[in-house]
Amino acid sequence: MKKIITLLILVLDIATATNVVYAESGDQDFGETGVIYMNGEFLDGDLVKISVEAKELLDPILGISFHLLFDAEKLSFLKYEPGEFLELGGDPFYLVKPLDDGKVIFGETLRKNDDFPTSGGKIVDLYFQIIEESDFQFTFTNGVISTLDVVRQDLGNVDWENFVLSRDGLGSANIVGFMDSQNLAGKKLGFLSLRSLPLILAILAMPASIFLIWLLKKQGKKRHSSSVNFK
Repeated sequence: MKKIITLLILVLDIATATNVVYAESGDQDFGETGVIYMNGEFLDGDLVKISVEAKELLDPILGISFHLLFDAEKLSFLKYEPGEFLELGGDPFYLVKPLDDGKVIFGETLRKNDDFPTSGGKIVDLYFQIIEESDFQFTFTNGVISTLDVVRQDLGNVDWENFVLSRDGLGSANIVGFMDSQNLAGKKLGFLSLRSLPLILAILAMPASIFLIWLLKKQGKKRHSSSVNFK
């Protein structure tokens, strides 16, 4: 029993050290390369306007695409208006397709010979008609930010922020996490990113080690107290 507990403690210690190193290297490897976020407002009548914007994009941007999810029982998509961000680089192509299940597919791309902007600006304004009064949740999925370096490349490590719009106050942002070219690459649990999970496990492993050491000592005391001297 003593050997098993000692071995378990050793494994926990190794895992702790490994996780700490992983968390530190992860913070270095997954530095942000930009943020995609939303602003929203209620217009006269029963309309909602959602503005998708970019900031701190370090690389020249060729194109942007995403799926925007909303509650189709509470909102109906009406139209879009191009923002100025990629328009600064040329005359981009647009693909905007609403789906019946509460999703808008958005895509925008410049041509190869256009100038690719950096930093940020407004990407698009999306307009919705209110069907039922409520707080309105808007969620990004399948986000892609592309640049051109000989060939087209999709940027990782871009923060995409979900958004809630309420008549009771200002809209609130909720960070989703990092997306890769397919989907969310680092979903967050509440406000905790999966990138911090190894560090969390490391912290939890420390009290586990202390408990096992205490248990080992207790087992040793029990064996000592129950022993009998036959001499």
